[in-house]
Amino acid sequence: MGTDTTPAGTSSRLRALFSFPNPVNEVSARLVAAGVVLMCLLTIAFDLRWATIVIAYGFVARVLTGPTLSPLGQLVIRVVTPRLGIAERPVAGPPKRFAQGMGVAFSLTALILRRLRLLDCRRGVPRPARRRRTARVGFGYLPRMQGVRAPHARRCRARRDLRTLQQHLERPGRSSVETPAGASRQSSVVSRRR
Repeated sequence: MGTDTTPAGTSSRLRALFSFPNPVNEVSARLVAAGVVLMCLLTIAFDLRWATIVIAYGFVARVLTGPTLSPLGQLVIRVVTPRLGIAERPVAGPPKRFAQGMGVAFSLTALILRRLRLLDCRRGVPRPARRRRTARVGFGYLPRMQGVRAPHARRCRARRDLRTLQQHLERPGRSSVETPAGASRQSSVVSRRR
């Protein structure tokens, strides 16, 4: 008994591979979503650039094949869900596929922005102010909203402050004796402490 290598057999196997299951187990779908959220949080917290590719691949694989080619989907279906022992709850597949499609849109956008270096400023590459503003609107304020400042964000702010100070000191017509307004306040504070 050999495998079917005829064109009809190959196309039916491809059709079976690239099909989304309907119905879908709601418990497994929620566990996959929790895994994706955990991966995203780790990516943001530890600035794991490569993890953006893994997240995008997972979404694309789940849209095209359901859990068949998704490592996270396979882990949840084969290991996590059976060990939990929760009863299966079948729900419609197309809304879940649509949700995975939204994940594809967001993760590929994040991947493209990261490749264009609009999501981080770790390398210190000078950028036009317009691009810097675009990155802040998207993801630049996320660490501040959560009360966490990433190390590369602090370095970028320090670089920006240093450039501003250098530009201020290099203005034409300034004598070497003059100091910026903030510096005079700082020197008076230092003298009071002594």
